[in-house]
Amino acid sequence: MDENSISGLPERLAETFKGETQEITSDRLITTQSNISKWLNGQQTPTTATLYQIAKAYNVSVDWLLGLSEVREIDGIAFDKITYEQAFRFIDRLMKLNNISLANLAEVIGDDESEYDFGDIDEEDSDNQQEVVIERYDSDYIKITDRLLSYLFRLRYQTAGVSEDIMEMWKEKEIPNFKRLRLADNTGNMTEALDAKGWAQFKAGDWIDTIEQLRNMTAEERQKIIDKVKKEKEGN
Repeated sequence: MDENSISGLPERLAETFKGETQEITSDRLITTQSNISKWLNGQQTPTTATLYQIAKAYNVSVDWLLGLSEVREIDGIAFDKITYEQAFRFIDRLMKLNNISLANLAEVIGDDESEYDFGDIDEEDSDNQQEVVIERYDSDYIKITDRLLSYLFRLRYQTAGVSEDIMEMWKEKEIPNFKRLRLADNTGNMTEALDAKGWAQFKAGDWIDTIEQLRNMTAEERQKIIDKVKKEKEGN
């Protein structure tokens, strides 16, 4: 044990690197597997520069790593302190990025669209008109349009159908894989490009690699992928 080792640091590093092999961690931090092993065993303490690198790579607070704070994430969300304003703004942001949208109830329950009148709401008939709109676009029904979010919530639903314990185990194992993957902006042709890539067969690593790849492309480059797949399907 390194006499200068900081109490609790190896445990918090182990929690930070959880789910990764030492090979993956060393590649991410541009260091050796030997160094990773020594940090986790308390045989060596990362330098100040390395602690900053770890904090940046894993979005964890240096103070948390050193045991000076119980708030793990940098700019982390304190879920027990979220206000209605914050919740609304978060969902509103997801809607602007086209990650989710309000569901069209006519599609959900199979109603005839011709039954509804969607003209401007006049003051004289505002109550009736608003009821019609609420019947058709109900905020209780939110459609997830983001392919990865949809995939994750479908798995959540499926595992919850087995048992709450299985769902919690699934969340503990799988969700951390995506903690460093930023939400995709689906206002362009990202969704169509993911469809062209055949996301239905993806595993966790495939999602991460493909979204990052498509995110770094221009809309024109993504369109070439879409057109190529469409042409191949038409050829068959």
